[in-house]
Amino acid sequence: MQNQIYINQALGKAGTISRLNPCDKIPVVAEGSAVVAGGFVFEGTDPERQVIGCSAATSAKVAADVAGVAVFEAYQMNTGGVAGLNGLEINEGRELAKVRKGYVYVTAATAATHGQVVGIDPATGVIKTANAAGSLPSAAAGKEVFVGANTKLSDLQAISSGTITVNVDGNVATFTGIDLHAAASLSDVATALSSAITGVTVTVTDTNNLTFTSGTSSASSKVSVLDGTVGVILLALTHTETVGNSAYIDTGWKVETGAAAGQPCEIYKI
Repeated sequence: MQNQIYINQALGKAGTISRLNPCDKIPVVAEGSAVVAGGFVFEGTDPERQVIGCSAATSAKVAADVAGVAVFEAYQMNTGGVAGLNGLEINEGRELAKVRKGYVYVTAATAATHGQVVGIDPATGVIKTANAAGSLPSAAAGKEVFVGANTKLSDLQAISSGTITVNVDGNVATFTGIDLHAAASLSDVATALSSAITGVTVTVTDTNNLTFTSGTSSASSKVSVLDGTVGVILLALTHTETVGNSAYIDTGWKVETGAAAGQPCEIYKI
């Protein structure tokens, strides 16, 4: 007797209906360029006829604003390659179905298992699942971590009028007049850099690392040191950047049939 199914293939295609009953769907039109098959949508300018996808303009949306899942079962040429198979951008003006209740396929960025809640980043549309709504990712700021910054302490202490060029949330600026010669420790360096760089907090993490953290928490939140006399010293170290995200919102949908991360899973709302 067969006792395993769907081991190496996706359940279905993101943005399609998986079970015919029950199914509460309404024909609508895509507004803007952010509506994605298998993505969650919000009401558009005309709430009865249009839907919009997730973008920076929807970053403040809450659970009550989720209008449903975009289902697109018509033909449209996929110009996005393999990635487009799990996230076809529906052309503005095209008709689609807004599924408010039922069973559909979506692609989650996390491994999905039966019974988990389904959440989205309202700014990017990225779908993640969790065992409970309270376990969905909270808002996070972008950051850059410089590992082993303590090994450069003497080099940093030699700077009395330094510069650093930083990209903060997409805005590049150079900060000057940085005086580190009186810094007695890495913590003193962090304090001086925090005072010098607008929109960024610098802290000592894991004893020996310097972490630059943006003052904002969204999908566009990031910190990237680019240049400058201080920047050059730091860039010689191993460093990693992490982009921020908005707080994920509970969509009210749950996982019926799980799948690996990046593969279509089946979700439902009754």
